[in-house]
Amino acid sequence: MKIVSYNSNPRNKTLVIISGLAVIVLFALLIHPRSFNVSDVDVFYHIRHSWIYSQNGLTFSEFPWTQFSVIKEYSADLWYGFHVLSVPLTYFNNLLDGMWVGGLIVTTSALLIIWFALRRLPIKWPLLLTLIISLLSADFLYRLTMFRPHPITVGLTLLLFSFFCMPAKRMWISVFIASFFFAWMHLSLAWVPIAVWIAINFSQLLQKAGIDWRQGLSMTLGLTLGLVLRPNPIGAIKLAYVQVLQLLTEKQSHLPLSFGQELLPLAAGTIKDQLIPILVLFAGTLFFWLGFFLKKKWNLLPAHTRHITFSSFIVSVVFFVLALTIARRSIDFFVPFAVIFFAVTFSSIDKEVRQIILGKAYRAIIFIVIAVIIFGSVKNYSRFRSFIPHAFSPERFQDVGLWMKSNLPAKKTVFVSQWDYFPELFFWNHNNYYINGMDPIFEFTFSPSLYWKTHFLATDTFFIDNGIAKICGEVGCTADNIEDVKIIIKQDFDADYLFIDKEINPKLFEFVRNASGFSKLYENSRAAIYKVL
Repeated sequence: MKIVSYNSNPRNKTLVIISGLAVIVLFALLIHPRSFNVSDVDVFYHIRHSWIYSQNGLTFSEFPWTQFSVIKEYSADLWYGFHVLSVPLTYFNNLLDGMWVGGLIVTTSALLIIWFALRRLPIKWPLLLTLIISLLSADFLYRLTMFRPHPITVGLTLLLFSFFCMPAKRMWISVFIASFFFAWMHLSLAWVPIAVWIAINFSQLLQKAGIDWRQGLSMTLGLTLGLVLRPNPIGAIKLAYVQVLQLLTEKQSHLPLSFGQELLPLAAGTIKDQLIPILVLFAGTLFFWLGFFLKKKWNLLPAHTRHITFSSFIVSVVFFVLALTIARRSIDFFVPFAVIFFAVTFSSIDKEVRQIILGKAYRAIIFIVIAVIIFGSVKNYSRFRSFIPHAFSPERFQDVGLWMKSNLPAKKTVFVSQWDYFPELFFWNHNNYYINGMDPIFEFTFSPSLYWKTHFLATDTFFIDNGIAKICGEVGCTADNIEDVKIIIKQDFDADYLFIDKEINPKLFEFVRNASGFSKLYENSRAAIYKVL
């Protein structure tokens, strides 16, 4: 029986690589319009943190810009390697240009890594499948455009999968290097390579094959070096624990905590809008494999095909369950592994096996598969385009940020109730400190009481008693535990200034502008700055 040859040995490798690179760059440019709006606020934080390193040196670990947060307390950077690699982007005269170029580099790098990983597997048309992976989830395509480490770590995950499943001479070096960059750039997701390695070796054990402990050791050493090669590795471990395990614990408690949409469980509407095509391909491939079992033809397939498909199936199921129960962002891992499950299956079978399992229905099935892929790609690209109007201008807080930078005393704290405004304000004005910033779990872990006080102001759910706004530091407020908002801002948070988004917090703005104890310093159509007297 024939075995399909690998894609990594074309007649003219140089031509294939150049043409593949050109296709990927053109695709990246297609989804990165030059006159861009911002789809994710974290991009402001990433470029400014890189700038901080360019000004203070790569060993600078302090981060006082988020007051009353474990980020300040632990003085560490979860994305240290990403920020170090992004330092050259801070040499642009306009950091917004560096941010746009950075997004383009992230997209191109992630796709190139995915393409290289697929070329190592027994898969036909790896370049086409790289684009298909991008287009079978509008969420992933949207995040692929963001200047953040997540898309690259998705690519590194697939690359490590290919190393684990298709080992070669001295492959432990490649595993070590990929694992190092993974943890160095995105420490809070360092558990992902470990989960993939465990799933692959579980597949090996079920097939009565041995475990390659050298790969596991190389991965562990790489992840460890990626952790320790930063100014404050102990603080970074603590922050990673908070962002992953502490966040998971608090989410399971069902408290009304604020989280980003990508950290919420996958909704039924998202499955309907985006994932039906890939789920159809996944289910179809699963039924195909059931045919092998029922006909007792398992041994007709090469051992590496059985191993890779079973491993990719296990990893796909794990990430889909995580998306359903914990965070929809896990879809970014489910989709590529589901594509690998499908692609390796149908790339590694010859005519004899097709006739045994599919019979005369083979051509009809191929037509259905092509139709599903085209439909899913078009539908998700259209869905991706519908996300773009929800992006916002990168200059929306430029005026207020630059005003604060020029007019407020340096290192004074500004109270900002909306946690996701921190990256923009930090970008435009790094002279002042803020309450709060980054994921809310960092403030909650530092002090649940302070978190709830921020939460009630952020949601405009405070009481007004005799002209005094009052909130509390507990989940439920009563007459016995409410406190004066002005005193809380001034004493509990040690903030001298208050930033208000008039659109998001109209009740807070209306109260402050009519209350004593607050003096307006600045106002535009969107925001206002008050001094807390």
